[in-house]
Amino acid sequence: MPLGAGSVVGNVRLERELGKGAMGTVWQARHQALGSDVAVKVLQRGAHHSDAHARFAHEARGVASLDSPHVVRIFDYGMTPEGEPYLVMELLRGSDLRQHVANHGALDLRAAAVIVRQLCTALGSAHERGIIHRDIKPANVFLISSGGEPFVKLVDFGIAKQVYGEMHMTSTGALLGTPYYMSPEQFADPRTIDHRSDLWSVAVLAYECVTGRRPFAGQTPSALCIAAHERAYAAPSSVRPGLPAALDAWFDRALQPKPEHRFQSAMELAQTFEQAVGMLNTLSAPGVPAVTQWQPPERRSAVPWIIGALGVVVLLAAAFFGREYLLHGEDRRAEQPHKPKSAERAPPPAPDPVPDSPPPPPPTTPPTPKAVTEAPKSVAPVSAPASKLRGSGTICRKSDANKSCVPCCGGDREYVLAPYPRCECMFDGEKWDREHGKLP
Repeated sequence: MPLGAGSVVGNVRLERELGKGAMGTVWQARHQALGSDVAVKVLQRGAHHSDAHARFAHEARGVASLDSPHVVRIFDYGMTPEGEPYLVMELLRGSDLRQHVANHGALDLRAAAVIVRQLCTALGSAHERGIIHRDIKPANVFLISSGGEPFVKLVDFGIAKQVYGEMHMTSTGALLGTPYYMSPEQFADPRTIDHRSDLWSVAVLAYECVTGRRPFAGQTPSALCIAAHERAYAAPSSVRPGLPAALDAWFDRALQPKPEHRFQSAMELAQTFEQAVGMLNTLSAPGVPAVTQWQPPERRSAVPWIIGALGVVVLLAAAFFGREYLLHGEDRRAEQPHKPKSAERAPPPAPDPVPDSPPPPPPTTPPTPKAVTEAPKSVAPVSAPASKLRGSGTICRKSDANKSCVPCCGGDREYVLAPYPRCECMFDGEKWDREHGKLP
């Protein structure tokens, strides 16, 4: 039998339907034993499956463990006769933030700061217990009329993630949350997010509070994910002229695609927001970081690496060509014939000194022949005794030191002497040259 007005579940009697959500229906009810008004949330009939039941039970246990005035209180949890799980909660009177912004537009900065502060207080309590809400949006932020400043109640922990407990929702990686307020990492893999995903959602909600519109637009979740990654949003001061530049800097950091570049805790998020809108005096609140334009991590210059790589290349090239030079140089030296010791004239022994004789005159140094820069093009051969010229008689003009000289006169050895290469032959202790004849 479907539930309706007058139905009794546990100790409460349902009176009227307040609204429906993705998970279930909320009723205003009367607690029969206490005589007080309460709210009852019943799991939607179409959501009857094991994961939905587990999330519903998880919400009851998780929210009941939170000790924060800004989290809706849970009184009871049970099952209807038809097997439908339900929650008995405190009845909230007022309106949610979505309705408030739709009716009144952008909030003044003081009201926005109060909402962000109280919302972060509720989330800080949840995060300390390892609970991530995962569905922060204006419809889940309830504003209670208190005769002055708004009083926030955070509701709907039905898809919260218990980090430290045994419950891990959405084991299949199903997309849970409202895409307009989901963090980039929540789009990628909901199973790997941490508390900083909630902080991203608070920043999107804060943007809507101060400008009256959401920062990212897209017709599909994929389009919204791309817009969030590319940070395709307008600075708040360009949407609502007059907003402080410090607020632009705050959103610049709060909406960073990478979690490590955002604010790292709910309290840091709230304190820096108050500072950005001019409500927090940093001198009276030590430890609150100043809100400055976010700068990407410093990148080290690649020039030293490039210079080092070039140095290695130069060293390797020098080693290679040096090895080649040594190898070929040895080959060239091996090809050149050596001068026999018999062809070398030993200097005459010095005469014994004569006592009481005048010192000998200093030896005269023969004039040094002028260097010839190039060999003569043509030299007439000098006649030499036939007995002195043996062999083929080929004139040897050695122009390349790497080539062997053809025997020119049948002599003993070829000599390469300055100022030009020539072929010399030894006969009876005399030097002869095919082109120049007898040499001194």
